[in-house]
This record gives sequence, C-alpha cells and structure tokens, in this order.
Amino acid sequence: MLLRSVWVLFTALLALIGALDLLGSILESGSRFLRDPATRIAFAIPTAIVCFAALFVAVRSLRDRPVRRLGRSGAFTLTLLAVLMTFIFVIVSILSGPL
Repeated sequence: MLLRSVWVLFTALLALIGALDLLGSILESGSRFLRDPATRIAFAIPTAIVCFAALFVAVRSLRDRPVRRLGRSGAFTLTLLAVLMTFIFVIVSILSGPL
C-alpha cells in the first residue's frame, strides 16, 4: 500500500509538471525571444497526456481496480515513459530557449 501511495504521489508530481510545462509553453508562444515555440508546444502536449495517463493508472491501482489490459509491467512502462518524455521536454525547452 505504501509503495502504491508513493507511486501515486510521483505520478501526480509528473502530471503537475506536465500540465505546467504545457501551460508555460502556450503562454510563452508569443514571445519573440524563443527560437521555436511551436516545437515546445508539440512536445508539451503528448508529455502532458502521458503524464496524466500514468496518474490515472496509478490511482486506479491504488483503489485496487487496475486497468484491465494493463498489468504491472505496462503500468511501470507507462510511468517510465512519462519520466522520459518529461526529460525530453526539458531538453527541447533548453534547446529552443532564448536567442
């Protein structure tokens, strides 16, 4: 139970980061100091979707109602993908940063 709670907190943090990244990318899209704001938005949208999907799977697992076709390995893979996509978004944000 403790491990599942930590998993939910971790994925909730990832979902919060994904949502804030998406919001920040949209708000800064009109800035003339960014090289390519559309690329940031294009990476932020799937990152936020995967982060929220990982949160959904973790919450369902906490309530002992796991997603039918997604076992523990699939849930772990989805969480790992959310972490990876968040890191990729950070790299894209750094590369498309100020001129």
